[in-house]
Amino acid sequence: MAWYKKFENQDKVFVEQNIFDNNELESYEPVYETNGVKKTSVLYYYENSEKERFYSLGLLENLNTDTSIVVKSDLSEILKFKTAKTRRKYISEIIRKNELKVVR
Repeated sequence: MAWYKKFENQDKVFVEQNIFDNNELESYEPVYETNGVKKTSVLYYYENSEKERFYSLGLLENLNTDTSIVVKSDLSEILKFKTAKTRRKYISEIIRKNELKVVR
């Protein structure tokens, strides 16, 4: 089961452990290759009936796009950075910008 924390001071926005945990975030590769096919991680969220949004990282092929909304379809440029702090900084910027669009 996924583990989430509140994102900054926003009551209805949460990020999954693969974003807030340094070891997990640093474990992501910029590009994965499976059977000669290159894949990149995406940033996505899903929203529950209480209008709470839960952001996470994952591979597009593993998402249920009926319930998840892709915010950024290619994180390879961000994941080229080695430190979790730098990766999280750019991912957080994307989340903030997306939240400005969602709450309008």
